[in-house]
Amino acid sequence: MSKPIGTDSQRRLVAGALTGTAIGIGILKAAGVDMPVVPPSLVLLLVAAVVVVMVRRRWALILGVVIGAAELFGVFVGGSASDLIGFTSLPIFVGNWIRLLGSITAIVVGVQALRGRSGSASSQQPVSSSTAR
Repeated sequence: MSKPIGTDSQRRLVAGALTGTAIGIGILKAAGVDMPVVPPSLVLLLVAAVVVVMVRRRWALILGVVIGAAELFGVFVGGSASDLIGFTSLPIFVGNWIRLLGSITAIVVGVQALRGRSGSASSQQPVSSSTAR
C-alpha cells in the first residue's frame, strides 16, 4: 500500500479552500449573477472537497488542485475579473474575492502537499553553519 500524500491539515485546508470557493459562487448566485439553478462548478467544488478529505491518495490532491485551477481560470475567462476591481455591488465584489482567494489557496496548498512539504518549521532542514573552524 502506498504512503498517503499530504498531511491531514493540508488536506483539510485544500478542502476548506474549495468549500470557500463554493461559498463565493453561492454568494454570486444569491446576488443575482446569471448562472444555472445549480451551478456545475459549485457541485464540482464540493465533491472535490469531500474527495480530498476522504481519499488519502495522490490523485485526490491532484483533483483538488485541478478543480481549483479550473475555477481560477473561470474567474478570468468568465469575465468576473473586472468585478474584482470595479465595485458593482458589495455581494458580487465579495463573492468574487472569496472565489478567487479560495481557488488560489487550494492550488498553493495542494501543490505544496503534493511536493511533500508540510510548511511547518519543524519539517524544515536545519541550516548548516559554514563558519566552523
